[in-house]
Parts: sequence; structure tokens; C-alpha cells
Amino acid sequence: MQTADVDIRQIRVFLAVAQCGGFSAAQDMLGLAQSTISTEVAALEARLGYVLCRRGRGGFQLTPQGEAFVLDATTLLAALSSFETNVAKRRKQGLGAVRIAIIDNLVTDPICPLIPALDRFHGHTGGRAHIALDVLGPSEIEHGVASGRIDLAIGIFAEPSPQLIYHPLYQERDVLVCGRRNALYDEADDLELFSRIRGAEKVVRSFLRLQDFFFLSDQRDSITAQVDSVEAAALLILAGHHIGFLPDHYARRWIEAGDMRILLEKSYTRTSKMTLVHRQDASKLSTLASLLIGELLRDASQTPMKRLTFAD
Repeated sequence: MQTADVDIRQIRVFLAVAQCGGFSAAQDMLGLAQSTISTEVAALEARLGYVLCRRGRGGFQLTPQGEAFVLDATTLLAALSSFETNVAKRRKQGLGAVRIAIIDNLVTDPICPLIPALDRFHGHTGGRAHIALDVLGPSEIEHGVASGRIDLAIGIFAEPSPQLIYHPLYQERDVLVCGRRNALYDEADDLELFSRIRGAEKVVRSFLRLQDFFFLSDQRDSITAQVDSVEAAALLILAGHHIGFLPDHYARRWIEAGDMRILLEKSYTRTSKMTLVHRQDASKLSTLASLLIGELLRDASQTPMKRLTFAD
């Protein structure tokens, strides 16, 4: 068949389904609803003219044609990635390209080492390296690194993959907050606030696997919203009906403006480990990727792990 852009998208969706072992399991990795994934795979099967997988009560299973297609499609995407990299290399007179991914809203964190590392990287390369920098969800990041589409990434990874190498960089501190419109905003009594927090509507970041509210294992029904990004959580909190954890550096602007309030900071503060991830086989890393990884790890060794509280 003649390959078009839509086919490449559908191929990526199907490979994610095959890697995860089913449509439902692929939702987090792809950031798509199960119905959308099913539609994409069905369209691909119609384009190919044969069935790639069986799904139903018996569970998910690749057909023989599906197994062969996975091998062919993986080869195709690897070749496409190599083509894109080679094109990028020529833009910068042969120095090459480095492909980076990060989770959202690292830029407001003053202790994130990426900015100074990129500054030094630019100095080492004389600005002759092509940089591709994307903001993605943790599952998509890990999938991209494992497949070779991403050289290195920074994020929060709740369930590390054995195929990848993880280096702790620093800790991000999260505080529990509500918006000005929330009924908890004006509650002055700590004991009453403690009691009301348990039943308040909550928003969680899906990639943390409910680690946001680890202390509420008996009240999961109060979690009424799940999001894939910090910005989405902030929007719901500002709307006034949900409480949730936000990184302190990100929430600071609204806290200082009086649009958010920290709830029982000494009781409900948590940390997330910010981690650098790359492929396990270091020999497959480009010289540029290895250079930037070295700069990031250099800063990590000098970064304090303790965060100041707002009271400090």
C-alpha cells in the first residue's frame, strides 16, 4: 500500500496497543480514549485488508498477520526516525541532532537543571546542533525513549521500565491547594479543615497512579477528576470545586495573588522525584545526547534535595 501521514499515525497507535497488550492498557501511553484507539486500529485494518488482532471476551491476541505487521512496522518507523534525524543533521552542517522530551511546567522550577545544562551545551557545540524539544506525558516519553524516537527526557515516572536507565536529578515539592471559590478557602480551624479535606472533591494527575492522595485509600470516591497535566489540574482547582496537589513553584503565582490557598502545609506536602531517562544501551546514544546527559548529571550532583516551605 502507499503510505500516507494518516497511516503512520495509525501504525503508531497499533504498535502501542501491541506493546501494551490491549486497547485499554494503551490509553495512558497514547493519551487517547479507548474508542478512539479502536477506531484507528479498525481503519488501519480496513486499509490493509486483513485483521491485525482479536479482541473480545477471550482477551487481546495478535493474529499471525498482526505479528508479522508489528515487525515490519517497527522497521519502518525506525527507518523514518533515522531519516528525520539525518535531515536535521544536515540543517546544522553535520553536528547532528538531539531529541529531548520533558513533562509540562518545568520552566517555572528554579532548581530544574535543564536550562543551565542547555546553556552549556550550546557553548560546547557552538550553536551548531539541532535541538528538538517536546513536552509530553510520562507514558509517551518512556515509549518514545524505548523506541529510539527520543534520546533523553526528564519527568516523573511512577513505574520505571526495565528497558530504560533512570537517573534521579532533584525533587519537586507538591502542596495541597484549593482555589478562592472553594468552600475550604476561608476555613480557619485546622481540625475542621482536616476533617473536610477528606470528603472534598479532588483532582489527581493520572500518571502518578493516585500517589497524590496516598493517605485516602478509604475515600477514593472523593477523587472525581483525573488529568494528564499540571495545567489541567490548576484549571480545575481555580474553578473552585476541586482540591489537588500542585508543584510549589508552579502554584506560587496564584498563592501569592490570593487566588489559591495551601491546605495544611505541614500535614499535606509530598515530593516527586524528577528523573532523567535514556535508553539502557549507552552505545546507541549519539555524541550530542551523551554530552547533554553529562551536563544534566553534573548539575544534579550539585542540586539540593531539600525544598524550602512557603513559611521559609
